[in-house]
Amino acid sequence: MRKTIARRLVEAKSTIPHFYLTLDCELDALLALRTQLNAAAPMRKTDTGEVPAYKLSVNDLVIKAMAMALMAVPDANASWTENAMVKHKHADVGVAVSIPGGLITPIIRHADE
Repeated sequence: MRKTIARRLVEAKSTIPHFYLTLDCELDALLALRTQLNAAAPMRKTDTGEVPAYKLSVNDLVIKAMAMALMAVPDANASWTENAMVKHKHADVGVAVSIPGGLITPIIRHADE
């Protein structure tokens, strides 16, 4: 798996046109919102007792913000083809996830919704 990941990363870097967007931001308000949303989660019963129905991570909120930013800036929500640049109607966000055997990158389709 690691060999395939390395090969695909080199292939993507060398054959696919790409650009970088960066942004510095303070997350104090986001962290406060996360705390508030998690505190409002309904409880559900399990074999070990009651637990929150969900627990939002900072990453969950960053993915949503990324999707919203892509929708707000259509020129950034685009892909190149051989003939043109294609602007997408929805924001699909790829997320690198570490697993014991290496790395996977699931795509969160329609993350803007």
